Amino acid sequence: PQLEMPKEEDLNNWSHHFSTDTVEDPYLKKATLGTDLVSFVFGLEVSWDLTQKQNQIDLDRELERAEGKKLQLEEAKQRE
Repeated sequence: PQLEMPKEEDLNNWSHHFSTDTVEDPYLKKATLGTDLVSFVFGLEVSWDLTQKQNQIDLDRELERAEGKKLQLEEAKQRE
């Protein structure tokens, strides 16, 4: 299964399929029906919900980084 919303270049976290049997793409399944032309499939689901969820995760991480930097700066000022 795909892990959250991986970046396009992060193939390790895309879904991996050893046949089209487990792929959720009816067009790919239909196009390869009765053939053995496809031996492995990478899948990347992109949807509005996943995009919004990932945007929130990215925003939360950025806020945590900013807060961490703020705390480090305050600690450095106290040591002076």
